[in-house]
Amino acid sequence: MSSLSFIVEEDHHIVLKGDMTFVTVGDALQESYNYFSGDEGLRVDLRGVRRVDSAGLALLIEWLRRMRGEQREVQFMNFPDRLEGLAQVSGVGEILNDITCT
Repeated sequence: MSSLSFIVEEDHHIVLKGDMTFVTVGDALQESYNYFSGDEGLRVDLRGVRRVDSAGLALLIEWLRRMRGEQREVQFMNFPDRLEGLAQVSGVGEILNDITCT
């Protein structure tokens, strides 16, 4: 069974582990509310992501929308190549490039 886990490495730094797919993102969105609360910015490290599809990309865009709505910053780190390709094909690559660090 596919899953996506949130691992808190330090304050405001979360590592994702597992699959970011249609099967997992609904539950992941609900769980993310526990980590996306507060007043600080957030770093989301994607180094543990094994598989990703367009639903995973939509999840990142939702997190970005939410954080910007709250006037908070979010940074995505270690973008998987597949996710980068999906973002470019979907026309949102530039938006995500602005908030992605290596």
